[in-house]
Amino acid sequence: ITSIGESAFRGCSSLQSIELPQTVTSIGSSAFDYCKNLKSINLGETKITSISNRAFGDCLNLTSIEIPDTVTSIGNLAFYNCKKLTTIDIPKNVTSIGDNITSGCSQLTAINVDEENEYYSSADGVLFNKDKTTLIVYPQNKADVQEYIVPESVTIIEKNAFKDCINLISVDLSNTKETELRENVFRGCDNLTNIKLPSTITTIGVYSFEDCDSLESITIP
Repeated sequence: ITSIGESAFRGCSSLQSIELPQTVTSIGSSAFDYCKNLKSINLGETKITSISNRAFGDCLNLTSIEIPDTVTSIGNLAFYNCKKLTTIDIPKNVTSIGDNITSGCSQLTAINVDEENEYYSSADGVLFNKDKTTLIVYPQNKADVQEYIVPESVTIIEKNAFKDCINLISVDLSNTKETELRENVFRGCDNLTNIKLPSTITTIGVYSFEDCDSLESITIP
């Protein structure tokens, strides 16, 4: 077997584990979508080059996944709503990461990137591009920091970057050069009480602070 087609195992709700042979080189979109009882999958022995869109979406009980070094791209919503996934390790050869790959991963504490990766990096479990000018994803359940200071190197914060980060109390962007708060960027941060924006900010996008029930103050220069 060399490939697993689009939606091949979608909705196989009793499937608990998967071991794929070394010969597998491709996994189609939504291949394991809605496999609600899938707990672990080891891709480490395969030769796959991409994890397609929603490949493991709504795998509600998935706790771990091993991504091989052969992977170069991770598609949109690849791990959407994997509510028990706690960490994701991005290997060294990944050159492309899609939108919202960890959206709905409510137990995620860290996204780690291999130091040899030339396109992406991580700092304390937060996902950035290589030179840390773009903040891509802040893990939803990162609990060791409640008051986060965005690095001054950041000029872009991706949409949904802090969405549903329930442990954050304050975020300080004042030292960055960000010009826009993008769609949903702090949406659902229930415990966020204050935020400091940089003087460079010109646009606050749609739903940026929707459902930030505890937000008390916003400092806008």
